[in-house]
Amino acid sequence: MPMLGGNGRGLCAALASAPCLGATLFGVTPTSIVRFDSADPAAQTEIGPHGLPASQFAFLLTYNRADGYLYGRRSEPAPGSTFDYMLYRFDPATGAGELVSNLGNTGVIGQLGFFEYADTLGRIVVSRGNGAVRHELWTIDEDGALEFLVDTGRDHIAAAFDSRRGAMYTVSAGSPRMATVDLATGAVGPLNVVVAVNEMAYVACEDSFYGRTSVGVLHSIQTTNGEGPISNTNLGFLGSGFGGIAAIPDGSCGPDLDCSGDVGFTDLNILLGQYGKAWPGIHGDLDGDGDVDFGDLNLLLSAYSAACE
Repeated sequence: MPMLGGNGRGLCAALASAPCLGATLFGVTPTSIVRFDSADPAAQTEIGPHGLPASQFAFLLTYNRADGYLYGRRSEPAPGSTFDYMLYRFDPATGAGELVSNLGNTGVIGQLGFFEYADTLGRIVVSRGNGAVRHELWTIDEDGALEFLVDTGRDHIAAAFDSRRGAMYTVSAGSPRMATVDLATGAVGPLNVVVAVNEMAYVACEDSFYGRTSVGVLHSIQTTNGEGPISNTNLGFLGSGFGGIAAIPDGSCGPDLDCSGDVGFTDLNILLGQYGKAWPGIHGDLDGDGDVDFGDLNLLLSAYSAACE
């Protein structure tokens, strides 16, 4: 597969799409990889067939910033009323998919919950546990190898990594609560009531989370500067058999940090709020060196008042 740059730059050109002024969200249907703009989730465009059997179960999806691919995980029926967790890789420019590995059978490795790439680790993170309580966090590398990360003492069903704050947000099952999880210590932040979702994606330029429910309804989830209270908006039905949502940053107009279509005061304010912070993929890192500093400020000021083509 042709590999896109890990920072997502040039994605719009690679997809031959209209100018990207919002986030490009991706999803999986029974036959294809699709994309849709966060401003109009009902208008889905087929990228291409993924080439995988349509009879298998719905995906969870995440974008691996390190190699520029989408990764999907789904549970497939196995003997004895168990499931195998299969890891797939997709080219976001063509939709083509390939099997990476079998992560394991539920009878051996237990239950897996969320599936989300963490910029600060450079790895996909999953929640794992015995039975319905998926309180341990494990990482998955590009070859499908699992490695223990930390125990959190809390069940997690959905998650999204916030590239503005360098934090993983998760949602619990049952009575859903959203909170940050420290990937080094396992400490869970304050719990906030949120809509029940099976999967999330974070859109940095909007500072918004998007959640997919078990029946395929898309919600916009808004925090209050990364904390509670949390509000959500029902954006509509994604379609029968739709599974997996992931966001890929659009770098075609990098200084447009708020997805407004031009570069102005709001973008400058966002960058100054990130100034001095560092981790791979941090929102505001315009020169791709892993931090927000004078070089990024200079790039933004050079584009100030310009419209994005």
